[in-house]
Amino acid sequence: MKVKSLEAYRPAIVETWETLLPQILGRDEALQPMLQHHLQVVGKLLRPMLTVAFYDLLLSSDENQPKYHDQVRQAAIAIELLHNGTLVHDDLQDGDEVRRGQPTVWKSFSPYQAINAGNALYFHAQSLLATLELPAEITVQLCRQLAGFSLDIINGQAAEKNLWPRIASANNFPGMTHEEATQFYLSIVEGKTSALFSLPLMTASTIAGEDVSIVEALTRIADPLGALFQIQDDLLDLFGDKGRDSVGNDIAEGKPSLPALHCMYLAEPTDAKWLFDLIQKPREETQQEDIQRAIGLIQDSGALRASLNTIEELRTTALKRCRELPLRVPPEPLANFLDGLCDTILQPIQHLYIDTHAA
Repeated sequence: MKVKSLEAYRPAIVETWETLLPQILGRDEALQPMLQHHLQVVGKLLRPMLTVAFYDLLLSSDENQPKYHDQVRQAAIAIELLHNGTLVHDDLQDGDEVRRGQPTVWKSFSPYQAINAGNALYFHAQSLLATLELPAEITVQLCRQLAGFSLDIINGQAAEKNLWPRIASANNFPGMTHEEATQFYLSIVEGKTSALFSLPLMTASTIAGEDVSIVEALTRIADPLGALFQIQDDLLDLFGDKGRDSVGNDIAEGKPSLPALHCMYLAEPTDAKWLFDLIQKPREETQQEDIQRAIGLIQDSGALRASLNTIEELRTTALKRCRELPLRVPPEPLANFLDGLCDTILQPIQHLYIDTHAA
């Protein structure tokens, strides 16, 4: 069974995006400027491509299933709108001023309007699902999934503020073991980032007619995939280009970052405590030279290599779990599909693997 690359699905996703965007932008005049501003630069479209690709993979093993290609593409765009709503809110909460090479919504308009725009995108996502021409029981299940994972994302956003206080306090550093801290970090990102990997897999499998128990079990694959994606994002913030105006924003914002966490346990105690104190500082008090020192510590302490090792462990876990799921698709094509997905996710940080192995 030949497995197509995710990129092969981009043209169909872009076509559906361009078809649906006018009705989203044209519905509410007051919201149009903010939504137009944010959506005018299309993102990577990873999640909608994953939705459609996984649906095709499931159908390839059962020619008797009804074909809902138009519907699954619309559902995929709903997931992308939810993702974009979280980005608008994240930028406001984190104080990020640049997204995809342009000023963020809150910076261009106001925090007030960023809240409105993000909220609107959440409900546009629900609206796209509610109007799908599918059997009613499938539509209801899709709406339930989107609502449930939306709450998981919001809860994860709230929970991430608990990471550094749990790891240490001014009088107790570190307050838990390295392993405990790593698992706590993973539990936070699985609650937030993994939701946006569970949704594509579950949406595709629900429309493809998979049993509910199997659909729900897909979270066991999505959890390590989401964590893997988030650690890649942590590393990209320090050693790559996220389309923002500077590097090290996660450290400046005090956000969870696995490379920083590993550094706190692998660096010399005085350096580790300095990094912890830096993360506690208000963003406006963090200087760029502090960020550069932190990046140097993460490299020199072995925290960069440890983060890449964690990624590979998560990749192995996801592939092992996919082989254990009783889907209609044979295990190896599914494993090849997920392995290709991991390659796509990790492509922006491939230079780190080369640099680390060469060191």
